[in-house]
Amino acid sequence: MFPFLKRKEESKVNYLHTAIDLKGIKRWCEKNKVSLEDGYVKSFSRIKELMEVQVEQKIPILSFLILPLSQEETALLKSLKEFVDGEFLKNYLRENKIRVTLLGKWYDLPSELLDSLKRLVEETKDYDSLFLNFCLNYDGQEEIVDAFKIMIRQAMAGKLTASDITKETIKENIYTSYFVAPDLMIGNGDSKSNGFFLWDSVGSKKVFTEKDFPDFSKSDFEKILRNT
Repeated sequence: MFPFLKRKEESKVNYLHTAIDLKGIKRWCEKNKVSLEDGYVKSFSRIKELMEVQVEQKIPILSFLILPLSQEETALLKSLKEFVDGEFLKNYLRENKIRVTLLGKWYDLPSELLDSLKRLVEETKDYDSLFLNFCLNYDGQEEIVDAFKIMIRQAMAGKLTASDITKETIKENIYTSYFVAPDLMIGNGDSKSNGFFLWDSVGSKKVFTEKDFPDFSKSDFEKILRNT
C-alpha cells in the first residue's frame, strides 16, 4: 500500500479511488455532426478538467477507461498520442507530483504510441502525491482470465495450491493488484453494462450520468463528489 493512501483525512471527498469511463463519444459526434477526431480532442480536454478536480480535492487515485480491448481507431490513437506528448500533461504531472500507471494490455498498442506511454510512465515513476491510471486496451473479463493464467503458472511451479486461491489471491494477480479497489465508479453514455474493473467494482458506489463523455464536465464531476 502506498503511504499517501493513509492520508485520507487530507482529501475533501470520501473516496480513495474514483474510476470514470469515456463512453458515448461516437454518439456525441453523431449528434453534433462532428468528426471522431474532434470528439476525441474534446474528450481529452474533459480529462484535463477532471484531473484538476483530482488535484483540488486531493483524490488519491483517478482512473480512466480510455481504450477498450481491440478498439484501434486511428483518430483515437492519434488524439491519445497528442495528449500524452503534450506539454500540459507533462507539466501538470510534474507540478502536482502525479504518477501515471497504465492498466490493461497497453503493451500491444502501436509502437509509436507505446514509446510515448513508456516515456510518460518513466518520467513520473518517482511521484507519489496522487495516482492517475489510464486503462488502455483493457477488458474486465480479460483481466480476470490473465489473473488465472498467472495463478496456473504459479501452481505448475509448485508455488500455489487450490486451497491457496481466495478472493485476495485473485486480487493480487489482476492489473490493479497494488491499488485499492475503486469506491466510486462513474459511467457515461447510454449503456449501464460495462466490464470496467469487473473484479474490483464489487461493493463500489456506481453513478450513471447518461451523458456522453464529451458533455461530462468538471462541474458534473464536482456535483457527484459533493452529493454522493
